[in-house]
Amino acid sequence: MDEVRRWFNSLPKFTRYWFGGTVALSLLGRFGLLNPRYLILVYDLFINNFQIWRPVTSVLYYPITPQTGFHFLINLYFLVNYSKLLETGVFATRPAEYAFFYAAFQLERDSHNFSTHGYAAPDGSHGTQRFVRVVPAA
Repeated sequence: MDEVRRWFNSLPKFTRYWFGGTVALSLLGRFGLLNPRYLILVYDLFINNFQIWRPVTSVLYYPITPQTGFHFLINLYFLVNYSKLLETGVFATRPAEYAFFYAAFQLERDSHNFSTHGYAAPDGSHGTQRFVRVVPAA
C-alpha cells in the first residue's frame, strides 16, 4: 500500500488531482453513494438552476459498468501517461498555462456537444455518450 501512495504522490499536481477525482467520483457513482444524474453536465440545470459543479464533475465522472470497466482502466492509463507527459514536458515551468489549456479543451468539447447534440442524455453516459435531439416531424 505504501508503494501505491508513493506512486500517487509522485504524480504531478494536476495529473494527481485529475486522476484522484476521476477514480473517486467514478467509484462513488458506481456504488451508489452519489447519484450519477448529479454528476453529468445538463445545460439547463447548469445555467438556469446555478448547479455550478456540473462542468467539473462531468469531466471527472465515468460510468463504470461490467461492460465499461476495462475501458475505464485504459482511459485512466492514458490519462496518467499523457497528462504527466504534458505537465512535465511542454508545460513543465508553466502550470497555470497547463490548467488553462486543460480548461479550454474541456470548454470546447462541452460547447461542441451542446451545439451539435442539444443536451446530454440523463442516463450518465460519458465515454460512449448518447445524445438526444428532438426533431420536429416534417
